[in-house]
Amino acid sequence: MDRMWTLVVLALLTACGSDRAVDVDPCPGGDLVSVDGDDYCVAEAVVIEKGFLCPEEFPNRFDYEDVVVCAGEEDVAEEKLEAVYTEYREDNPPANNGANNGVNNGCVDNDADGSCAPEDCDDDNALVGAGLPEVPANGIDDDCDGQVDEVGPVEPEPECRQDADCANGLACFDGECAARCSLDADCREDKVCRMEHCLDPPPRCESDADCPRGELCDDGTCALIDCRTDADCPQGDVCVDGTCTDR
Repeated sequence: MDRMWTLVVLALLTACGSDRAVDVDPCPGGDLVSVDGDDYCVAEAVVIEKGFLCPEEFPNRFDYEDVVVCAGEEDVAEEKLEAVYTEYREDNPPANNGANNGVNNGCVDNDADGSCAPEDCDDDNALVGAGLPEVPANGIDDDCDGQVDEVGPVEPEPECRQDADCANGLACFDGECAARCSLDADCREDKVCRMEHCLDPPPRCESDADCPRGELCDDGTCALIDCRTDADCPQGDVCVDGTCTDR
């Protein structure tokens, strides 16, 4: 008897399961919008470009504003498309930046860099767009201002690059032609002897970074010193009066 009741229960459960409806999304990847009793499948235009296709139930595609409307009917009036778009946007406002499926303030931002055409002069390259930094010497208008590879102020050409570029008796030091010297007395009145060259007086400084190559900031003035402490010297040497010497 118990076995018979078990079979009856199993039969009833099987019958109920066979009648149970399976939910199928009629608009996968988009949103179903109903207007005046008609259903439409709506998706952001950028989603379409990334592989979304209108489903079989809504095979006819209509591009409208920044979305694609998929409809069952072959012809949809402009007024109807506007109503569908308005209904869709009530629940799906445009993104306010380029990080939401490439939609930026209602326009399609293909490369999601925060700007759309025409301000973005290459909307397939996320490294190019209005307001992005210009990269020198790459042959690209990175900031979309109509100029290619523009750069800031150009560094002036140095007076010299080697001693041969200077007049007789002068040597090239940090791009400047200068007389060689051992003491300040070897230089003109407006020059001092630094790094064995007659150069301008040492500039004021707050750190070593303010001083020319080979000099350190000593008591607010750039000076030709090797060290301030023993730690600045090679292993085995000590710092004596700004010079590294053997122990």
